[in-house]
Amino acid sequence: MNFLTLGTLAFTGHQSSGGTQMTRLSRIESLKSRHFRIDQKIMSEGGRPRPDERVLMCLKLQKLRIKEEIERLSV
Repeated sequence: MNFLTLGTLAFTGHQSSGGTQMTRLSRIESLKSRHFRIDQKIMSEGGRPRPDERVLMCLKLQKLRIKEEIERLSV
C-alpha cells in the first residue's frame, strides 16, 4: 500500500472501527471549537456601531454549515 492509498483509507474512514470513531469524535470537537469561534466573531461584529451586514451574513452561513456537519457526524 502506498502513501496515497493510506491517505485515501484514512480520509474515507475505512480504518478499524476504533480509529474511525476517534477520528469522528476529534472532527466533531474541532468543528464545535470553530463554531464557537465564529459565534464570537458574530457577537463582536454585531456589537459594532455599524456592523458590516455582508460579514455577518458570511459568518452566519459558515456557522450554519458547521452546525449541519456536526449534526451529520453525530448520527
